Amino acid sequence: FFFFRGYNYNLFFWKTSFLGRKFYTFLNRKWFFDKVYNEVITQNLLDFGHHFTYKSIDRGLIESLGPFGLSNVLLDQVNKARLWHSGYLYHYLVILGWSNVLFGIYFVFSFQFSRILALLVFIVLWSIL
Repeated sequence: FFFFRGYNYNLFFWKTSFLGRKFYTFLNRKWFFDKVYNEVITQNLLDFGHHFTYKSIDRGLIESLGPFGLSNVLLDQVNKARLWHSGYLYHYLVILGWSNVLFGIYFVFSFQFSRILALLVFIVLWSIL
């Protein structure tokens, strides 16, 4: 009842008058504002969103860093590690020997030369790959 109490009767008379009826029919007709809005503005924004966010970011960046990128990196590392596994016993013994030597050097000099030794291990392992 609160809303009806403040109702303006002049609005009703304006709507039922000749000028009010013409104004109402002018605004009530289909002027294709929604069609222009949908085709010009909204469709362009949706196309931009599809091409930029979905194709570039979701399918491009995230998948290259995520599932497909991880599988490609693992496949590349497996192919590099396959070179180590030649099937010859002396290859395995050389790798085992170098591993023991590097572990011994690290164990003996770990407190003084840990950074230098880590760099040495990295250089040796990088040269093997």
